[in-house]
Amino acid sequence: MISQDQKTVAAIAVWDLPLRLFHWLLAVTVITGISAALLGNLDLHVLCGQIALALLLFRIVWGFVGPEHARFRSFVRGPRAIVAYVRSMLRPPHHFHAGHNPLGALVVILMLALLLAQAVSGLFANNDIATEGPLARFISKATSDAITGLHDRNGWLIIGLIALHVGAVFGYLLRFRDNLIRPMVTGTKTLPAGESATAISGHRLGLALAVLALCSLAAWLVFAAPRWIAPLPY
Repeated sequence: MISQDQKTVAAIAVWDLPLRLFHWLLAVTVITGISAALLGNLDLHVLCGQIALALLLFRIVWGFVGPEHARFRSFVRGPRAIVAYVRSMLRPPHHFHAGHNPLGALVVILMLALLLAQAVSGLFANNDIATEGPLARFISKATSDAITGLHDRNGWLIIGLIALHVGAVFGYLLRFRDNLIRPMVTGTKTLPAGESATAISGHRLGLALAVLALCSLAAWLVFAAPRWIAPLPY
């Protein structure tokens, strides 16, 4: 929570360009991947899985080396902070946070965890016809079928969490007049009167490109390397 006695600032840079690009690219990738699965275009679904894995790996690394508000240590809080924030939503004054608030941080971590679980489980899944994850050939068919079931159910959890996220964004706009969409486009956030926060300095584009390249290579190897290895004799 930001102290009320700090110097007022009209607007500050909060979200760096790499983080904003990650956010929107992941949104497009996930929506495209879900749509492709529902329409039966599994080749596109698998491609989206590979892209999503690269983006998720990037976000995990960026959570440790990115600018202030992108780092996990800046927004991940314990149960006490979450409860206090929820109370502030019900009884003014509402606690303002320039970056992710404790409740929003919980959703961010849950979303990342579910999407990472979806990407990893997809590596071992199959559709009983002609499409299977790159690592499915290294486990038994029964194990792959079980993981496929988890993959499918987790997909619906992701859809539900996306709906909750979108609803919360518009809820904040209506209830607290807090526009969460604009800062994720422009990178800057207007602070309420009497509030202040630490602005990020620079976007670390060179570092971001290097991290993305390494994460993309890792994701590509996970999908491509198994083709060069003989499957286990199940």
